[in-house]
This record gives sequence, C-alpha cells and structure tokens, in this order.
Amino acid sequence: MTIPLRPTTQVIFKYDSEVGQFQTSTKIKQPRKSQLEQIFSKIALGWDLGPYSDEPAFDLDHLKQPSFILETDPSDNIHARIESIGFVNTITNRKLTAGVRRSDPEDSIHRAIEEELGRHPSSLHQLQVTFAEIKFQFPASRYHRAGRTTIRITPRSCNLNRLTSDRVEVIQKHLKLWEIDGATADQSGLG
Repeated sequence: MTIPLRPTTQVIFKYDSEVGQFQTSTKIKQPRKSQLEQIFSKIALGWDLGPYSDEPAFDLDHLKQPSFILETDPSDNIHARIESIGFVNTITNRKLTAGVRRSDPEDSIHRAIEEELGRHPSSLHQLQVTFAEIKFQFPASRYHRAGRTTIRITPRSCNLNRLTSDRVEVIQKHLKLWEIDGATADQSGLG
C-alpha cells in the first residue's frame, strides 16, 4: 500500500506589540513569503502590510563620512561605536571591509577607513556601504545587568530579534536618530 506524503515547511510568525515589530521565519522565499506575511497580518493583526517592497529598509551610506558621529541620547546612558563596516566599490565591484581595533576604545571606524583607503578618502563616493556592525553598551538597570551587544545592519536587515524589548526600543530609537532607519514612527494601524 502506498501512502502519499505532502511535504510541509515550518512558518513562525512573531509580533511584539511593545515595539511594533513583526517577523516571519521560514525557508519559503519571496514572493510567497510576502504573501504569507500579508495574509497573517490581515487576519491576526487586522493590519494591511501592503505589497512587498525590495527597496532597502536601512540607509547606511552616510556612516562612511568622517563627519558622521554616533551621538546618543544622554537620557539612555548608552555608548555606541561602529565596530566594522563593509563596502562594495561600485566601479570595480570589489568588496572591502574596515574595522576598529576592538581592544582600543579610542579607535574609530573613520580612522580605520582612512588607514585602509590611504590618505585620499575622496574615493569614498564610489564605495557603497553593504553592512555595519554597531556595538551598544548598556548600563545596569532595575531589570538587567550592564551589558553590550553588537548588531549587524545591512540595507535590508537588522538582527534585533535576540534582544529584550526594552533594549530593542533604545536601539531602534537611535537608528532613527542617526537616520539609518527611515521608517515612519506611525504604527497606529498595528493591533
């Protein structure tokens, strides 16, 4: 006797109402993944996601400019530093990476970029940022010990899912402050 099997795949939906974050984890690729997200969001949250957009969610190119500084809100009492940054040369299509000396708290990503590119950073205009790793140092609080975490941001993703919601909120606030995350703050449609 033959029994037909229909293969299945796991789909995990996660929604954090405190920060307005909706995530889907599955091996299903676009555009099917987007269709699943839209259906789930409409039925479970009562919110219309709209069509899938392949546009970058994060703007990273201004991080390479020597004048850019990661200023933090003093009320959050955190420290942030770009630990590494990746580029692609738009003319040669070569990939480059620059990183700080992690043991040197005075080192900066802009010094590393200058050292890697030589004394002529005029070539920065032909480099497009492909990723940035930003290290956040958090003070001790009523609910947490002091700690640090490094997030990796690409034009289309940011790994915040392993952090507690209060720390995610502080990081998202700063990503908007630094004009990395250009998403609107209006999430009134989220349930």
